[in-house]
Amino acid sequence: ETGYSRWVKLRFSRSTGIVKFLRLKNGAYYMTPVQISPSRPSAPLSHPFNYVVSLAKILGPFATCGIAEDLGGRNDGVLPLEDFLKQAQDIQSEREAQFFHALKRTPTGLCSVVFDLPDRVQHMTCDEEQLDSLYLQMDQLIGRVMEKLAPQDGLLVLSDHGFKPLRYLVDLNAWWGREGYLVTQDGVIQWEKTRAYTLGL
Repeated sequence: ETGYSRWVKLRFSRSTGIVKFLRLKNGAYYMTPVQISPSRPSAPLSHPFNYVVSLAKILGPFATCGIAEDLGGRNDGVLPLEDFLKQAQDIQSEREAQFFHALKRTPTGLCSVVFDLPDRVQHMTCDEEQLDSLYLQMDQLIGRVMEKLAPQDGLLVLSDHGFKPLRYLVDLNAWWGREGYLVTQDGVIQWEKTRAYTLGL
């Protein structure tokens, strides 16, 4: 069989995960990173808690990790570029289905989504033709969203960052510490004296 499998359930002692499998050209099998099962979440994935369960019942299983695309597998050379791009496109398709489902059910108020496909692909390739195709795809998505909006509706498109050479990084926790917002003792955060700290990327 070629291509990625459907989502497959994995049972752990107290939780359920989902993964996809892929047979690589070299004959080896690849498994995606384990995702928390949206139909039986072992941790809160949405608010209200059952929203993600309802979404899984309506749309089927989907990736749930913050960075669901396997950047590490691609960086390590385990996942070929074409298979990484297919994985990223599959996740994009899931998110589009979720967004249009939510948009249809949001007659008033705010409906927002993060499409991380451009970010993930640009971290893995600088191929101009590939990136041109990617931005055309996202432009067409904006057109599809606009078709669903009423004349009085607004559409706001934002980017969390651009893609240029990375010359500087900022260690926010080091800055917090230097400015007195983050207090540590022997490498342990002193929470009662700390006003800010950074978790994540």
